[in-house]
Amino acid sequence: MTKCEKSQECIENLLNQIRKNYEFYLSADPSEFSKMKPTFSLQMRKILMSLRSCIARYAAHIEALKPTQPVGDMPRITYNEEKFDLIPEEKEAEEVYQGFSLD
Repeated sequence: MTKCEKSQECIENLLNQIRKNYEFYLSADPSEFSKMKPTFSLQMRKILMSLRSCIARYAAHIEALKPTQPVGDMPRITYNEEKFDLIPEEKEAEEVYQGFSLD
């Protein structure tokens, strides 16, 4: 499998996860969301950040971007929903989200 095929598969899997979560959101009782661990919003945040990273890397790989408008790096954000800001703590900043490698 080529890197392009892996990227496309990864992006499609993430989009499918978003679809499933959206269907769950429409059908779920509101009380279910408060019981979820990790929270529904955190699950969606992780998926969306992973999707954004995959798309940016894939676009750079296939040289689909204009040289005058490159995709900027998006800084790592915290997944700690108790924090006021999005800046990760040192320990969390060192962690790498596993599961979406293109290698």
